[in-house]
Amino acid sequence: MLWLYLKIRIKELIRILSGIGIFRSVVLPFIFICGIVFLVKIKSAWVVPVFFALCLGSYHNFRKDKYFLQCNVSDVKSLFLKEYFILGSPFILSELMNGYWLYASAMVLFVLLVPFSKKICFRVRPIRLFFLYKGSLEYIGMFRRYYPVYLLLILFSMLGLLYDNPRILKVCMMLWGIVQSNAYYDETSVYTVLNYKDYKTLQTVLWKSNVWNVAVLSVPFVLLVSIGGCNAEDVVFLAGCILASVLYLQCTGLMSFASGNRLLYIFLRVGIFLLVFISSCFIPLFNVIFIAFILFFSYMLYHKYKAIWNC
Repeated sequence: MLWLYLKIRIKELIRILSGIGIFRSVVLPFIFICGIVFLVKIKSAWVVPVFFALCLGSYHNFRKDKYFLQCNVSDVKSLFLKEYFILGSPFILSELMNGYWLYASAMVLFVLLVPFSKKICFRVRPIRLFFLYKGSLEYIGMFRRYYPVYLLLILFSMLGLLYDNPRILKVCMMLWGIVQSNAYYDETSVYTVLNYKDYKTLQTVLWKSNVWNVAVLSVPFVLLVSIGGCNAEDVVFLAGCILASVLYLQCTGLMSFASGNRLLYIFLRVGIFLLVFISSCFIPLFNVIFIAFILFFSYMLYHKYKAIWNC
């Protein structure tokens, strides 16, 4: 039974390697072997056992064939034991060859206990973002995905001011303005439009959410500029960047509601709106282009859904 199971595993591995290509099939095992050699060469005796325990524990906890094997194998735990001893034998032998008998014994004990362990389920409770506008689910979803980027940009801004380089803060603000536009990356469904009772309500909610969210998340940058000794140029850039971010978000939001052409949407976002946003941060006059697009997409939105709202 073990040999049949190993044959299935080997065939599965060959199918995966053939799917990813010859070059990657050679490179990935080479990287894996180099990683094992590196771990063995490390002088610290606890590194290999910890790495082995984490890998084997994760493999057993998240494997998807437990129910299938339980239905088709009489003694599934014995099968797990044999498989895990085969997988762990290189690591256990390396510890024995280095004279770490205690760590090798601990690894053997871990292999014996893993098949009898229960699955560990990791549950992450989402933190309610009270500081963001409640009606903007798209922006809240974007922030949940990209909040590490936001924190890194604030950290880089702090380091830039620490080393007397305010340009880093400006670049970080522009990068965050670009990242924010991903809130309206997907085309909005007509069922989302039905949540708004009329055209005026949609426009009001969209404007309120974009202005509020951009203003709130710009507070750390404003504080950093004030702490770093702001001058007139920095204040003008800060105000221009916040205004451009609001218009940029409003424009992409309206386009996601009004336009159904995906290629046109990507072209406008990358080819035009991105350049206009960067230019507007330094020259606020370029915001006129955003305003023109907002008026155009507002008309398209009204014309597209006026039958739903009985306008």
